Amino acid sequence: MNADRNTIHHVANLAAIHLNEDEEKNFSRDLDAIVGYMAQLMAMDTGEVQPMEHVLSIRNALREDTAVNADNREALLSVAPKTEEGCYLVPNVVE
Repeated sequence: MNADRNTIHHVANLAAIHLNEDEEKNFSRDLDAIVGYMAQLMAMDTGEVQPMEHVLSIRNALREDTAVNADNREALLSVAPKTEEGCYLVPNVVE
């Protein structure tokens, strides 16, 4: 691509960075390498490649959701500071 000085200044302005002369040369070289790599990728035939969601084959390792009828009301109420008639007793917050 050979990015010219105007292109480098434009990209630096978009990125809100200030480049000195040495940094401009490095930036130009790096930008050329990136654009060249993108050109290589664009030239590849990917018509037969299946799209994928992730680079690794991942699947959820979750357990099945099963309903249980756990009657642990007394155990839950036993840790409360105060209870009354099977309910938590809390202080009034609104008068």
